[in-house]
Amino acid sequence: MQSTAAAGNPKRGGRKRAQFSRFEDFCASFNICPTLESLPDKFPFLSAYAWLYRCGELAPTGAAVKSRTAEDAVRLISQTLEELGIGDPRSNSDTKKMDVRWTRLWRDWSKYDDPPKRVKPIPLGILLEAQRIADSNGSPAMKAAARMMWVAYFFLCRPGEYCATVDDGNKFFRLCDVGLRNGAAALDLATAPAEDLRRATFALLEFTEQKNGEKGEKVGQYDSGHPAASATKAIAEQVLHLREHGAPSDAPLCSYWHHGRWYLVTPPAITMLLRDAASNVGHKYGIKPEDISARSLRASGAMALLCADVDPVKIRILGRWKSDTMLRYLHIQAPTLVRGLASGMLAAGDFSFLPETRQYRLVADEQPDGLYQD
Repeated sequence: MQSTAAAGNPKRGGRKRAQFSRFEDFCASFNICPTLESLPDKFPFLSAYAWLYRCGELAPTGAAVKSRTAEDAVRLISQTLEELGIGDPRSNSDTKKMDVRWTRLWRDWSKYDDPPKRVKPIPLGILLEAQRIADSNGSPAMKAAARMMWVAYFFLCRPGEYCATVDDGNKFFRLCDVGLRNGAAALDLATAPAEDLRRATFALLEFTEQKNGEKGEKVGQYDSGHPAASATKAIAEQVLHLREHGAPSDAPLCSYWHHGRWYLVTPPAITMLLRDAASNVGHKYGIKPEDISARSLRASGAMALLCADVDPVKIRILGRWKSDTMLRYLHIQAPTLVRGLASGMLAAGDFSFLPETRQYRLVADEQPDGLYQD
C-alpha cells in the first residue's frame, strides 16, 4: 500500500503515505479494514473521518481545517484505494459516478469556512528596499535572492520557476534557458564581454517543464530602464556570476557560489528578504511583513500591470494563466486601480433610454406604476 501511495509526484506521494497511515489508524480503532470492502455503504464511515479531520482531531496540526483541506484528505485516501485496484470509495456503485452526497457535503461545509487569506501584492517601494538591503549586505546569497526577486516580478513567475522548492514537480529555469539581446543582436552568454551583457536591452526565458508552460515557449521582457528594478539587468548579473564560477549550461539560474560550493535560492530566503524590507518601509504602504511571501511576487507583477492599464489578456499571456484565475491575485483595494472611477461614473451616470427601444421597455416594466412614465 505504501509504495502505491508514493507513486507519481514525490511530494504528493509523501502526503498520500501520511494521510493513508492516519486513515489506517482510524480504521484500526473501529476494527475495520482500511480497504472498506466490508462496508456496503462507505459514505458514513469516510465522512465521519472527514468531519474529525475538519475539526482538527485527526488533522496533523491538531487545529481545525477548511473544507477543501478535509476534501483533499478524503481524495488522497480514495486515490490510494483506487490505485490498489479496489475502486474509488466516493463513487456510487450504481452510476459509477461521484456520489452526490459528497458534492453536497463539501458545498455545505464551504459555507462555514472563513474567507481565504490571499497573499498581498507588494508595492515597488518595498522591492526597492529589498534590493537596498541585499546591496548593503553584500553576500552572494542576498544578491542572488534579489536578482531572482526581479525575475519573478517582471516575468510573473511561480516560486518553482525562479527558485528551488521542495516539490520536485516544479522545474526552475536553467542557464541554458536564458537569452539576452542588445537591440537585434543575440549575445553569447559564454563569451560576450561583461559590459555587453550588462547593457542588454532584452531578456528571454524559455519554458521547458514549468507548470502551465508549453514546452519550448519563450517569454521575453525589455529592460525597464531602472538601474536596479530590471529583470534584464538582474538576469545579466546572475549569468555573469554563474559564468565567473564555471557553472555548466544546465546549472539552475537560481544557483550561486559561496565559500567553495554551490547553493540554491529558496522561497524562504526570498520571503525573509521581502519581510525585512516590509519591516522597514511597509508602514508607508499598509503592508505588514506577515502579509507577503515569495508567492506574492507573481501577484505583484500582475497588479502593477493592471494598474498600468495593461489589457488583462496580455497579463494572462505573460503570466501563462490558462483561465481567469489571474483575477484572484489582483486586489481591488489598490488606490491606483480605482483612481478616477467614481468621478467617471458620476460623469457618465446621467443616461437615459430612447423610447420604443428594448432597453426602455425592460426598465419601464420593472418600475412601480407611475414611477417611470413618459
